Amino acid sequence: MADAAPATLRAAEPRDAAEIHRLIVALAEYERLLHLVRATPEAVAIVDHATGATTTYAELDHQAARAATVLRLLGVAKGDRVAVVLPQRVETAVVHVALQRLG
Repeated sequence: MADAAPATLRAAEPRDAAEIHRLIVALAEYERLLHLVRATPEAVAIVDHATGATTTYAELDHQAARAATVLRLLGVAKGDRVAVVLPQRVETAVVHVALQRLG
């Protein structure tokens, strides 16, 4: 997984305390995910309770890398705000991780 951190603060963009806190939490969660991908790539990261299918941390990382590439090709860049409107499925988690990869 790329070591790019999720959304960073830009000096030109004033942010309120709640958004700064959210960014700090997102960074901590992303760093934890990076650790899990490296330490336990074959461990189950996601279970789809509807189908019983599982996704490992390595699979999540691979799918997120592909999704991040597509998003980048579509013009999504670090600092952009992106709305994710998907049902609660594996693909939703993949898109969230892909966006974190982009920054």
